[in-house]
Amino acid sequence: MKKSEAENYIKEIIISELSQVASPEDIANQSALNKELEKTKKLASDLLENDEDDDATFDVEPTAKDIKANSSFAQLQSKYGEIIKQMKSVVNNYKSAEGSEKQQYVDELKNLTQLKKEIESLINPSMEDEEEN
Repeated sequence: MKKSEAENYIKEIIISELSQVASPEDIANQSALNKELEKTKKLASDLLENDEDDDATFDVEPTAKDIKANSSFAQLQSKYGEIIKQMKSVVNNYKSAEGSEKQQYVDELKNLTQLKKEIESLINPSMEDEEEN
């Protein structure tokens, strides 16, 4: 028996065995399902190729530094630090000022102190409770 004849013989045996198990309707349904699965596979691979660029931004998790920089708590702390610097600057200017200029710096310090206390209460609300007790 030649190789091609053997292949055809084996193929016929497999087809006859499988056709005994499955009805022609089952074979047609499976064929249609296979075509749909191939379409789905192709669409999924196309989608993955197109989304690789978009997913690059989402695959990277934010670092602790990113989270800290964007949190409102960090922003409050930053603002608090700025107010402290301003207060130091105003105190230095107050020391070098004379006469009526000093009252202007005192008023500015009062405003900055009020802002500082507001931010402190937002950063650590329990500090306010402890001061009352």
